[in-house]
Amino acid sequence: MKTIQPSALLMFLLLLLCPLFAADQLYTIKMKRAFLPGSQYGINVTMKENFAMSAITVDRKEKIVNNTYSKHLNLEADVEISRVSSTGEPIQLVYTIRQFTDLNIEGNPPILPRGSSVTVKIENDDESFFINGQAVNDKLNEQLSAVISIDSEKDNTDLLFGTNKKMSIGEKWAVNTLNIVEGFSHKKLSIPENDIDGSCSISNLLKVGDQDCMKIICQMNIKNVNLYFPDTIEVNNSLTSLTFEGIYPLDMNRKCLKDTLHMTFSLDAVGKLNQDTPPVTVTVSAEMTKKSIYSY
Repeated sequence: MKTIQPSALLMFLLLLLCPLFAADQLYTIKMKRAFLPGSQYGINVTMKENFAMSAITVDRKEKIVNNTYSKHLNLEADVEISRVSSTGEPIQLVYTIRQFTDLNIEGNPPILPRGSSVTVKIENDDESFFINGQAVNDKLNEQLSAVISIDSEKDNTDLLFGTNKKMSIGEKWAVNTLNIVEGFSHKKLSIPENDIDGSCSISNLLKVGDQDCMKIICQMNIKNVNLYFPDTIEVNNSLTSLTFEGIYPLDMNRKCLKDTLHMTFSLDAVGKLNQDTPPVTVTVSAEMTKKSIYSY
C-alpha cells in the first residue's frame, strides 16, 4: 500500500490553512457610477415621512402650535437619461410614469396618470420638474421632490460617504464631514464640522441574480441643527440620525441595484415664536424612510 508522501501532506495542509492567513480582499468604493446619454433604467421608490411640531407655553397652560403631517408616496417609472455632464452625472432625465400614487389616501389615487412624462433638470444641484415644457405647480413639485433625488457633481453619495482607499469587509471609514457641511450650507443651514460624526463600511458581499455585489452601510449623527427658527428661539438640543444602505455590483460598469435612506430628527427649544406670543417650549420630531429599487 502506497503511503502519503510528506511533501504531499504538507501541500494539502497548506491549501487547507491558506485562507486563514490570506490578506483581506480589498474593494474599490464607488457608489456614483457614470451614465451615458440614452441610458435607461426602471425605478420603484417608496417614501414615508412623519412630522410633528408643538409649541406649548412654559407654564403648560396653552398649546400655541400643534402641526403634524404625514406623507406616503410610491413611484414606479421608466427613466431615460437625455443629457449628462462632462463627468457623467445626469443633468436631464425623462421619467415615464407607470404608477405615482398617494398611499395616505384611501384607494391610493394616482397623482399623475400612467404614461405621463416628467422631465427632470438638475440646476444648481437641485431638481426642477417639467411637464409639457411647463414647470409643475408647488404641490406636485413637493411630491416629486420627495421621491426623485438625482446625484449631481457637487452633491452625491461618493462626496458624502465615499473614500478613495480600497477597503476590506467590515473595515470602517469616516464620512466626509467637510462635504456634508458644504451640502447643508446650500440649504442655508450652518453646522460646525465637529457636530457631525459617522462612518461607513462594507457590511457583506452578496449575490443579486447573476451579479456579485457589496452592501455598503453608512451611519451618521448630526447635532445642533437649528432649522429656521427666529433669533428669539434658543435650541437646547437637536439630533439628526441617518442610516444609508446601498447594494452595488463589484463590476464598476454596473449601477446601484437598491438603496435605502432612513432619517430621524428631534429638537427641543425655548423662547418666543414672535413678540406677540408668550414664552414657549418647542418640540419637533420627524422620521423619513425612502427605499429605491433599480432595474436595468
